[in-house]
This record gives sequence, structure tokens and C-alpha cells, in this order.
Amino acid sequence: MPSNILCWFSAILFMAANSVEIALIVKRHKDSFNRDSYTELLPDDIEQSWNTRYDEKALFYASGFLNSFFWIIFCLPVMEMAWILSRSGTQSLGLNVGICIFALGGALTEWLSHLFWIGVTVASFTLANNFNLDDWLRSDVAANLGLDSEDGIGWRELEADHIVSSGMIWIVDAFEWLCLCGIFCFAFFSVFQWRKTEQTTFGPRWNSLGLFIGLLAMVEFIAEIVRFDGFKVATPIVILYSALNRLILIPAWIISLGFQLPKAASKHFETHVGYYFDSGDDLAMSEQGAQGQSSPRFTIDDDDTDKNVQGLQPPAVSSPPAPTGPAPPPAEAFAANAMITTPTEP
Repeated sequence: MPSNILCWFSAILFMAANSVEIALIVKRHKDSFNRDSYTELLPDDIEQSWNTRYDEKALFYASGFLNSFFWIIFCLPVMEMAWILSRSGTQSLGLNVGICIFALGGALTEWLSHLFWIGVTVASFTLANNFNLDDWLRSDVAANLGLDSEDGIGWRELEADHIVSSGMIWIVDAFEWLCLCGIFCFAFFSVFQWRKTEQTTFGPRWNSLGLFIGLLAMVEFIAEIVRFDGFKVATPIVILYSALNRLILIPAWIISLGFQLPKAASKHFETHVGYYFDSGDDLAMSEQGAQGQSSPRFTIDDDDTDKNVQGLQPPAVSSPPAPTGPAPPPAEAFAANAMITTPTEP
């Protein structure tokens, strides 16, 4: 699937998921909520709270699944952007590896935590609707404790388990904003390095918007942490930043990335293909030059052949020079002399 379609689809999922989540936060904030009464774990208040949650279960399931699918789809174009910004792993490697780690970490934790939390909630709804949570004490024990009506121990136990289990999804939601902060801030510095040599892609305004979103994501991370400890003070801040960051800024950044990523990918491809072709031409020329130096070409023509043949002929053997002085006597003179000097027998 093209990267621009993935970006647009993930932006739609992000807007839908956070619209549902913000609606749930606003609705629960407007409901009459007495924190002091809630900390007492009164059975009647707990039962009413679970009835309200059961009515909102469709929105709760939709928010969890949409947010999980958003992270799975969102990490794909983000990792492609990191690969392009790293110039195939040769530039700003630490920043771009950090972007991939935050993207994969956010996708994995969000997907697993939401599946776990939805499963826990479904089981809790089953307990609240189909099991006896009102009367757990025997009549004699209740009479000794002065309880004339239902004890409500089951509701207290259910709510206590719900609070303990919600700690995981709460810290994962906070970690989501920490991952987004890391992605946007690291992307800002990586794009800053990219634009030193390439200024036709990944515009400066879009990059500055990413840095601003990263800072707001850090604020949301802090607000999520504080909201668990101080609900009344921090909830309006969470709603305000959620409406600005989740519904406007982040979707706008992702949609803009969808328009810029194909152009950057094409530019990256052209640059690397041209580099490989240039390297191949230089290598071929160097090989030809080396061959020209090591094995020079020779031509043979008729003149060279005659000269070489003449040069290969052996030199003529000359007769020794005639001796000077008187000539030696002939052989007959030696024979006659021998006959004269030899004595005859008597």
C-alpha cells in the first residue's frame, strides 16, 4: 500500500479514536462525581458506576481498537521516513533508529495493553451482570456485624480489582505520549540534518510543527501522570490539550507527511541510483585504464615482419684470415726426406 494512503488512513483512525476518548472524558467529568464518596467504596455508588460503564461499553471498545490499529498503521510510514532520512543507514543513524524504536514500542505496547484491558473489562461486565455481588456474608455473621441489608462486599472487590488493573492501561496511555514526543522530536533533528543537503522535501514549517507537537506530547505525558493523582485539577488540562493536539495538530502533521513522503522517497531513490551508476562508470574507466597500461596493443605490418625476420637470420660465418710469412713445404718433401735419412740393410 502506498505510504501516502497509510498516512491518511492513520490520521483518520487517530482522529476517530481520540474523538471517542475525549467524548468519554468529557461525559465522565460532567457526571456528578464525588471523590470522597468514591474512596469509601460504597456499594451503591459502585453499582451505579458499573451500570454507567456498561452503557458506554461500545464507545470504550471502539476507542481501544481504533487506537491500536492507528499505531500499527502509523509505524509503517514513520519507519519509512526514518529510512529515507538516514539515507539508507548512512546519516543521523542514532536519531532515525530512535524514531523506529519509539514507533515500534508504541505500537506494541498500545496493541497488547488495549487487548488486555478490553478482555479484563468484558470479564468485569460479566461479573457485574450475572454474579451475586450484593450478599456474601452469612445471615448470622451479618447479624453479629449489625448489617440488616446487603453487605456489598462483591461490589467492593470488583471495584478494587478494576482500580488495580486500570493502573496498567493508565501507564501505557502515558507511555503513548512519551513515544509520540520521542518520534516528533527526533524527526525534527533528523530532518534538520537532511535539509543541509536537500531542501526540496520535508519543509521547514512542517518540521517546526513536529517539534511543537513533540513538546505538547510531553505536556500531555505529564498531565496523564498528574491526572491519576489529582483528577479535579488535571482533567480540564487534559481535555484542552487533547482537543488541540489529538484532533488538529497531529492529524495535520501526519496528512502532510503523506504528501511529502512519496516525493522524498523518489528523490532518495534517484540519488542512490545515480550514485551507483556513477560509481559503476568510474570503476569501468579505471579498469580500462589499468588494462591499457598492463597490456599494450602491438600491430604487425610487412616492414616490421621483414625487419624481424632479417633480425632473426644467423650471421654469416667468415673464413679465417690467411697466415703471413713463408708457406710450409709440401707433404712430398717430407716423404723424400724420410727415404734419404733412413739407412738400408746390408
